[in-house]
Amino acid sequence: MVPQLLGSLVCLSLAAATPYAQAPLPGQEGYRVQAPARIPSEVFSAPTVPPPPPPTPSQLYATPRQQEQEPAAAQQPTVVEDAPRAAGPPAPPPMEGMPYEFEWDVNDVENGLVYSHQESSDGVVAQGEYRVLLPDGRLQIVTFADRGQGYEAQVVYQDYSG
Repeated sequence: MVPQLLGSLVCLSLAAATPYAQAPLPGQEGYRVQAPARIPSEVFSAPTVPPPPPPTPSQLYATPRQQEQEPAAAQQPTVVEDAPRAAGPPAPPPMEGMPYEFEWDVNDVENGLVYSHQESSDGVVAQGEYRVLLPDGRLQIVTFADRGQGYEAQVVYQDYSG
């Protein structure tokens, strides 16, 4: 009992002798904020010797030499025979995971969770539909497609009857 009481007295005397950084704010009277033991200007001093100057730029690359140019009349154009050309740009390589098709749905009417998503793609065109039951009781139906020109969507709202 005596060691516990003595320990409590030491803690109380240390807490009473510790300086506070500021007075507690209204409503925070039970919190104690202690001032730092030493402020940074006591720990770190200003540099006494200036840092060394940066190194001078090196000449790693020399200026390119000017090539002597032949007179324009002496230059003969190079003729390349036309090779057979393919019609249009080359076809892109097939995309990984193509074609694909998936579908999922959640139908928990009791908790108001009605969702579904259906999508398919052949590697060129991606299309599908998703449905969401909105909090106001309407069903939002989004039909979408991307035919290579960007995402196109049609949005329709219906009353949901469960």
